[in-house]
Amino acid sequence: YQRRVHGTVADLLGRRGGIAIVSFMFILSIALQILPGVNYGLLMTGRVVMGLGMGSTFVISQAYVAELSPLDIRGALLSFTDICINLGAVLGFLAAFGIRAGMDDVELRWRIILGLGLVPPIVVLAILPFMPETPQWLITRNRLAEAAHIVRRVASEREERAMLAEARELAAEGAASPSWTAFLTELRAGWALQRVMLLGLGLGVMHQTTGNEAVMYYSPRILVQAGLQDYDTALLVNVPIQLFKVFGEIIAAVLADRVGRRALLIASSFSVAATNVFLGLAFQLGWHWWTAAVGQALNCLAFAIGIAPLTFGVAAELCPRCSRGKLLAFVICINRLAAGLVVLVFPLLEARTSPQ
Repeated sequence: YQRRVHGTVADLLGRRGGIAIVSFMFILSIALQILPGVNYGLLMTGRVVMGLGMGSTFVISQAYVAELSPLDIRGALLSFTDICINLGAVLGFLAAFGIRAGMDDVELRWRIILGLGLVPPIVVLAILPFMPETPQWLITRNRLAEAAHIVRRVASEREERAMLAEARELAAEGAASPSWTAFLTELRAGWALQRVMLLGLGLGVMHQTTGNEAVMYYSPRILVQAGLQDYDTALLVNVPIQLFKVFGEIIAAVLADRVGRRALLIASSFSVAATNVFLGLAFQLGWHWWTAAVGQALNCLAFAIGIAPLTFGVAAELCPRCSRGKLLAFVICINRLAAGLVVLVFPLLEARTSPQ
């Protein structure tokens, strides 16, 4: 539902309009959470708004980059989305470590950590007037001269015609896209579309049930349970762990078009399974905490060489172009539901299986 609503808004107001709305959602979310005298209800409302913004960002950022970038560097630019997400996670852990180490006031400390999240959306809103609209959206509004001008700004003369032709083709396909009623009728009637849906949903679930999200979110707690006594040190140790994920995604960006997405997904899946076994043994058998840190780093690397950057791209490539947006809506929905389930279940499993 969120994907559908945000896609409709982005179609009506443009991709820049969608980016602006998401930025305001992030600002509202953080403001609700750091208000003086904030209560549980406001805190949870802020988290819900944040979740809606995050889901919308997955859609609009990929669409903006794909529709605006030249063909020969599009894959690399799309890969940078995941790389930047994980660089942001590294900066977040560094900021949390610095604030915890330099400030004793606990209530002010967490407010500042959350408040730093206001910086990215404010920066985006500041530079938004200088960001061009995508040619595809302009063509759907019959603003052909503006679309051609933007293509000339971002592409070489050799690529200009190809980009404009692609934008016109995609705009025409978007106009011919079936309604939700027609799409659901076709889905019920056709095995071919159902098969694509099952494959896409399987990829979306696998992306989360590998457990890497839990490794990322709860990394400091895992290290403490493995024997590291100081939580602040655990935050600092988590920085190189997350950098392994960035390194893995750079590897995936380089290899995806050379060895193929399927090969990287298979290698990533087996590697993640092996590192999960290693992490479980380190946790249960009471090995030294640095073995858990090594296991987490290798888990992040294994996840990043295939599953992390390629899941949604492969799901999109499996879908028929006229129904791609609607099929991806289901894939993203099941993916985020699985993410929530993993994050909720992990503390329960930890409490029942922790050796300490």
